[in-house]
Amino acid sequence: ETSILRTPGVMYQEIEGDQIRNLYSLKIINKTFAPMPISLVLKDHAGTISMVGGDIELPEQGLAEQAFFVDIPRSALKSAHEELTIQVFTGSTLMEEVDTKFL
Repeated sequence: ETSILRTPGVMYQEIEGDQIRNLYSLKIINKTFAPMPISLVLKDHAGTISMVGGDIELPEQGLAEQAFFVDIPRSALKSAHEELTIQVFTGSTLMEEVDTKFL
């Protein structure tokens, strides 16, 4: 079970290479009896996701919270409030897709 929210009160950043960056917070719950390595992928947008503090290892029947950045080229954005879908993987298995906004 995954929750992804844009971090409130934090404006977007313009970074090198004409990229726009937003900061998000991730909260994910593991309801299984095995630990899971977690990775995030943008579904329909060119761009990158970079985790703050490194990769996520979700403990068995545990909770992980972490911040991450989404960087998207300005030229790939069609509006000021873009819809994003972030895919949550463990290994090569798609666990969930989460919709959020990119401002």
